[in-house]
Amino acid sequence: MKLKELLEQFEQKQKDQKALLDKGEGLSAAEISTVKALDGELDVLEGQIKELRSFEDLQAKATRRQDWLTQPINPLPLPAGPPESKDGSPIPVYARLGRGRAKHFKKDEQSGKSGEEMAYRFGMWALACASAKPNAHAMNWCQEHGVKVMYEGWNESGGALVPEEFEQTLIDLREQYGIFRQYAEIVTMGRDTRLIPRRTGGVTVYAVAEGAAITASDLAFDFVQLVAKKFAALGKLSSELNEDSILDFGDRLAFEFGYGFAKKEDECGFVGDGTQTYHNIVGVTRALTALSGTIANIAGLVVASGNVFSAFTLADHERVVARLPQYADTLRARWYCHRSYYFETMMRLALAAGGTTAAEVIAGTREFRFLGYPVTITQTMPKTDANSQVAVVLGDLYLAAALGDRRENRIAMSEHSDFANDLIAVRGTTRLDINVHDVGNADATAGNREPGPMVGLISAAS
Repeated sequence: MKLKELLEQFEQKQKDQKALLDKGEGLSAAEISTVKALDGELDVLEGQIKELRSFEDLQAKATRRQDWLTQPINPLPLPAGPPESKDGSPIPVYARLGRGRAKHFKKDEQSGKSGEEMAYRFGMWALACASAKPNAHAMNWCQEHGVKVMYEGWNESGGALVPEEFEQTLIDLREQYGIFRQYAEIVTMGRDTRLIPRRTGGVTVYAVAEGAAITASDLAFDFVQLVAKKFAALGKLSSELNEDSILDFGDRLAFEFGYGFAKKEDECGFVGDGTQTYHNIVGVTRALTALSGTIANIAGLVVASGNVFSAFTLADHERVVARLPQYADTLRARWYCHRSYYFETMMRLALAAGGTTAAEVIAGTREFRFLGYPVTITQTMPKTDANSQVAVVLGDLYLAAALGDRRENRIAMSEHSDFANDLIAVRGTTRLDINVHDVGNADATAGNREPGPMVGLISAAS
């Protein structure tokens, strides 16, 4: 927060100084003194900002050095290998097991490796690098087959950094299962903290007489801050691993890691309430309701006809569509709701409108739509009735929220924590942040209300 505060102070003082300098020769003695004082203050702030950024760079460098010191120098592999073919050459396990076993790994187009081979390689890497006591056979196999086995970033509480050849599969899985990640703006974070500019206003166009001076106006920007936060998950897998089960082990491990974090991202992005459960992240629905204690004053919310879903009307949803700003009515705009809400509320209203044949009701459609917009199902949205609850939202999530991706996926395994049950504990960690930065405003005067790119329908208070 210190860097953000310094940048905000620097920006404000720069604006104050520019406003005075724009007056030109008409400055009073007191104003000239103020300009000089602001110049000195800007010099001090600039130095503090540079010093703070330099300190952050030193911290990152120290972390890299510590990681380097903890890497093993001479791993000791034990010779072992798969059965041999008639000509004496080894037969890869993933070739013997046949195709179709890998459900979550796909063919790597760059290397030509099949999904089964990629899953097997990932399983072997996990056994070799992600456990406190490396598997000697897996370590030997990885070295022979070009799988990177260095303990990048390893420490007792961190785990092994996932190599690049598997990183894309984990990202693909998160994008496949994570709704928020699919539609929000993704910002790659090269460091733990990143500020991204946000346009808050544009130039003003004036009607100017011939030869008259043109009034100056500036583009207005502020900053959206992303701070990488650590998320972790702990699961358990069977310890009965042999040569033939490594493929399934790697495939399952990738799925659990990708799906688990995708689900948490959706929870934070849509319903995060700013508590530690969501790492202090405020999601879309809570960002809307936090604008005012009087929900009728919130520009982006339409108060439904009742406090239960069964009382919601088609007109309520049409008012939500009307509330969406024109600039946010893009090809990306869509509804976000729970599956139960779509079938029990939206479908109920659509069928009640009539014009549907029995054949259409029986056949249905797998492409969900309502009032002309696609409907995206996210199971993190509300599925049961509650007072003053945002039940469904509509809009362009890309314009409203940013997901900062630090891209540091780590996996660690231990056979000690559940020794009695013969299970392997698997821990995955990642670092990211979500900032829902634009949901409009709230005002007691209707004419002053400006909805943002995400609007919603909220149930009545009672």
